[in-house]
Amino acid sequence: MFSFALAVIVSTLSILSMGFVIASLVRTARFAQPVAALVFYPMLAIAGLFAPIEAMPSGLQVLARVLPMTYAGWCDDQARAWWQARLPELSGPLAAGT
Repeated sequence: MFSFALAVIVSTLSILSMGFVIASLVRTARFAQPVAALVFYPMLAIAGLFAPIEAMPSGLQVLARVLPMTYAGWCDDQARAWWQARLPELSGPLAAGT
């Protein structure tokens, strides 16, 4: 559980830092959003959210391992697996009370 919490904190701070860098480089806030979208959406695709990282070419695999979005996706997978494993345990007492 410690590695999950650490990955959430590091990926959140990394993505937030990227936003601060973009905001400092762009002259106005009006242009910061499109620039951030140009960075953020390709990062989603390379981070393995649409296709497994193992199916990508080796250069993209290396890039995916560097991107913080990869580890944010890993955190989501871990949280989903944790809840799915415990859902029968949690729904049993709820179903018995109805």
